[in-house]
Amino acid sequence: MCLLNLCLFSRVQMPKKRPEYRADRDHDAFLTRLKSHLPSVDDFEARVVRQLTQKFDVVATPAAALPPILAALMEPHERDAVVRTKVESIEEYLRKESS
Repeated sequence: MCLLNLCLFSRVQMPKKRPEYRADRDHDAFLTRLKSHLPSVDDFEARVVRQLTQKFDVVATPAAALPPILAALMEPHERDAVVRTKVESIEEYLRKESS
């Protein structure tokens, strides 16, 4: 979880109703870094795919193929902006990963 999200969680107030197991612990007590549990991004991806394939047909798809898939799932007025944003985010992620 990024630092900004951790800062935001520190501002979240204690809920009025909470389960007994919570024992009045702050939100920080429930947060953990994935890096502490997974050796790499590749390991994380492999575990997610393994879990998904137990219930779904999973097909590896290159990032370049995503715009038409995403567009097909959206209403026409949402497509252009959202697909453009998603593609730019994916391309930026892939550039960072390859660096």
